[in-house]
Amino acid sequence: PGNGYDMLVEMNGIELTSADQQQRFDDLSRNIYHPCCDSPLSNCGCKHSVAAKGIVKYLLTQEYSDDQIKDEVLLWNRYWWPKHYATAAVYLDSEGTNPANISTNDWLSSSLSTIRSGRKMRASIGL
Repeated sequence: PGNGYDMLVEMNGIELTSADQQQRFDDLSRNIYHPCCDSPLSNCGCKHSVAAKGIVKYLLTQEYSDDQIKDEVLLWNRYWWPKHYATAAVYLDSEGTNPANISTNDWLSSSLSTIRSGRKMRASIGL
């Protein structure tokens, strides 16, 4: 048996059983970014992306809402890239925005969860 991470990767092999699940998966995958690249999950083949897609698929089969799924993916993103999200919080604070007030959708957007956004935030705060 694999470790927990490998289990998440394996969950990407879950077959979605309805057109609604597939449509939601496609929509979520196109709108969730992560700090390994500048593409959404749908356009990235790294192992973190495959694991995140596995999380999405599994939670869809468990009838989670899109918001609950995004919350879970953000939790994993913060686990996988803690420095990126700590930097983002410092950047937001330096811009006068309380990071606690940022929505999950914004945290998972290209403006906060990509390599490009990480570079911009680090440069802005002098890292």
